[in-house]
Amino acid sequence: MNKSVRKVLEHLSGPTGSIILHVVMLLLLIKLATFETREQTAEIQVIVVDPATVEFDELEPLDHLLEDDFDPSMDLNRDHETAETAEDIFRAENLVDVGKRTTRFMGNEARGKRFAFVIDYSRSMSDDQLAVMKSELYKAIKGVGEDGLVTVLFFSGPVWRPDQDALAEEKNWTKSRAGGYVLKKGCEGPNPQWLVPTADNLEALERLIYQTPTTLGTDWFTPLKFVLEMSPRPDMVVFMTDGAVSETVSRRTIEYVKGLPQWMVRINTTALGVEPDKAEPLRILAEMTGGKFRLYDKEELARAAQKLPHAPTTFSSKNLRYLGDEDFRQRVQEQMRGTDDVAIEVF
Repeated sequence: MNKSVRKVLEHLSGPTGSIILHVVMLLLLIKLATFETREQTAEIQVIVVDPATVEFDELEPLDHLLEDDFDPSMDLNRDHETAETAEDIFRAENLVDVGKRTTRFMGNEARGKRFAFVIDYSRSMSDDQLAVMKSELYKAIKGVGEDGLVTVLFFSGPVWRPDQDALAEEKNWTKSRAGGYVLKKGCEGPNPQWLVPTADNLEALERLIYQTPTTLGTDWFTPLKFVLEMSPRPDMVVFMTDGAVSETVSRRTIEYVKGLPQWMVRINTTALGVEPDKAEPLRILAEMTGGKFRLYDKEELARAAQKLPHAPTTFSSKNLRYLGDEDFRQRVQEQMRGTDDVAIEVF
């Protein structure tokens, strides 16, 4: 046996070795105790909770996505330079906040690039209502300016473009058993189109706004559906009515709008002389799309009518010029060259 090893064994067999062995054994016992404790604390504990004894915070419903919350990367299907349809161009353009305009109608600010004006021309409209509406509508369209796009629909029960004969179009519609109005078999709808509010188009619109007669009925669903199915859609709808509709029509309108991609459109609603309790669906339409609601009571309407300038009495014979597909494409390409917002307010 090696002398060094023998010396160590002799040392351990004495009193000193006994102390060392006890210390080593004590350290091993401590180590084992620590290890068992860690294993016990690592066990998974299952706790059963009685739901009746726990309070949960109510989650706020997410009814819609506002335009400001939209993430462009979610809907980027192709680059705008290779877009092949009007809807593709619309999506591409909306990825950049290009050329937004600001105008006002009946006290509400409206901001966007494509404005759809959906205006009630029903026979229930009083002289004051018609006078205020016509003045405000012309100013609002003019306020959009030539950097924006506009479409206009008039409605009562029927729906028609300003350049269509209101009384002739009225014969193409009939009341629906489900509520509201529908086109008669074989008749065509108004086919809303985009136009630029140029000087010539404004002259034509002034004549059409002031000379269009009113017709029978009131239906919100049909005119809104027409403009919201345009390709591309408007991003700002200005909707005005003087009358309430049945609960069936208002519910169908709200459900239809609620089912759309809400980041694409906002709706400003104006209740012109509508009783407050009957105007609630209009408030809901505005609120759930991020738009604004405005209620004009009879007293406020009368004051507004008194402040109006004299209505025009002479008009141009110019006709509206709508944009064709190629004109529209060229316009979008021109808009994509700039990114600055332009604001014009009309009071």
